[in-house]
Amino acid sequence: MHKLFWTLITESLKAIETEKPNTFDQVKAILDKGSDPMIDRKDAAFFGGSGGDETLWDALRVAGWRIIWSEADYYFIAWNPISRESLTYIEGDVERGHDHEKTDN
Repeated sequence: MHKLFWTLITESLKAIETEKPNTFDQVKAILDKGSDPMIDRKDAAFFGGSGGDETLWDALRVAGWRIIWSEADYYFIAWNPISRESLTYIEGDVERGHDHEKTDN
């Protein structure tokens, strides 16, 4: 199970880097591939690999997203210049948009 878990995490990160999703829905679709289909999260996804060597932060940056605010690598806001959409990452939870007062986007 442990090896399969990290294989799925690596595949998700590589898919983000190569497919270069530019909307929250596209990022969510990639992250949801390894998720429980019984959990329906319309405006959120989950990234379970926050304790790994490779990060969602890095994968999003490779895909063209910009980190526009962060408190730490486990709490940040990413913005895509193509779609002008943003997402918030908080300790594994990936949520559509942001409501953080420190950003102008």
